[in-house]
Amino acid sequence: MSATLKPEALDAAQAMAPGVNPLYPETNRFVVEVETPDGTVYDLEGEGFLDHLKTLTGNDSLRIHFTHRSQFDCRPLSFFSLQMRDVLTQELGIEIDERRFRANFYVKWNEDKPPLYETDLIGMRLKIGDTLEVTVLERDPRCKMITLDPDTSEANPAIIKHVSKAHEGYAGVYGAVLVEGMVKAGDTIERL
Repeated sequence: MSATLKPEALDAAQAMAPGVNPLYPETNRFVVEVETPDGTVYDLEGEGFLDHLKTLTGNDSLRIHFTHRSQFDCRPLSFFSLQMRDVLTQELGIEIDERRFRANFYVKWNEDKPPLYETDLIGMRLKIGDTLEVTVLERDPRCKMITLDPDTSEANPAIIKHVSKAHEGYAGVYGAVLVEGMVKAGDTIERL
C-alpha cells in the first residue's frame, strides 16, 4: 500500500516551510492506493478495491472501516529494515515475515551498512525519492502485535521475548515528515 498526495496538494506542500507535519493532516489532501501482487492499483476508498477483497476472500459481507487518522502507534512513519528481519530470522531460527512489524517503509539498506543501520539514523534527516524528506525520531518499541502471523494470526510469543531480551524491545525506528512528497517502491533513501 502506498500513500500519495493529490497533484494539487503536492504543489502547496512543496511551497510550505519544512516542519514536522501534524498528526492529523487535512483529510482531503491524501489519496491511498493499494497495489496488488498482480500490479492492479485500487483507490482504497473506491468500490473496486472492496469488490476485489470480497472476491479474494469469498466474503460478500466484508466492509472496510476507513479513517483518515493514523492507525499506527504514536508516530506518522515507521521504518523496518529487511536486514533486521534477517537478523531476527537467524537469531530465532525461524523465518520472520517483515509484515509482522506493520511498518510504512520496509527498507533494504546497501550491503555496506550494518544490520541495525536505522538506529544510527536517529536525529538525522533523510530524503526518499525525489522530494520527500523525513526525520528519524526514535527507536520503535515493540508490543505483542509482532507475535501475530500476518496470514494466519497465529501467535508466536518467542518473537517478542527475543526482541525484548536481545534488542531491548526495539525493532525499527519512527520518523516524521519534514517535506511532503510522493514515494514509490524502490525509491532511494539518502542521508542529508
